[in-house]
Amino acid sequence: MEQRQLEPWEMLLKSYKLMRKILQEEAVREGLTFNETSLLFFVNANGKANVTTLAKYLDVSKSSVVEMIDKLVRNGFLERTKDVKDRRVTYVTITDRGRAVLETVREKYKETINKVLSEVNDVECIMRIFNALLKEYERRKGTSYGDPC
Repeated sequence: MEQRQLEPWEMLLKSYKLMRKILQEEAVREGLTFNETSLLFFVNANGKANVTTLAKYLDVSKSSVVEMIDKLVRNGFLERTKDVKDRRVTYVTITDRGRAVLETVREKYKETINKVLSEVNDVECIMRIFNALLKEYERRKGTSYGDPC
């Protein structure tokens, strides 16, 4: 039976799923999930973050973020600190060990993505697609994406 050609929107969705799986494999080699890696990227880029901010960024529940933070603190990748003005507020900051594992994962991500891009004749076209996606996201959210990756 002949398989039908995917429409562009279907190909984009499938590509996203496959790329996320590939990047997840790289994160797992360092004992992290994709979301934990994203959390580390965010905290590293912003200096500190609280649970609410991280939950919004990752688009997951606060309880999921607390579980991720607990694991990352146990592994020495993050530290908890209390806000000096409001002791009820807790922030997380990245440790040197967290920066080191993040740099390892970042290099693997870069290597993997560059390998994929090397198979593409028109990288500029791909960049236009992703810029269009970012613009659509910003339009819908009314804010700049500002991904720290």
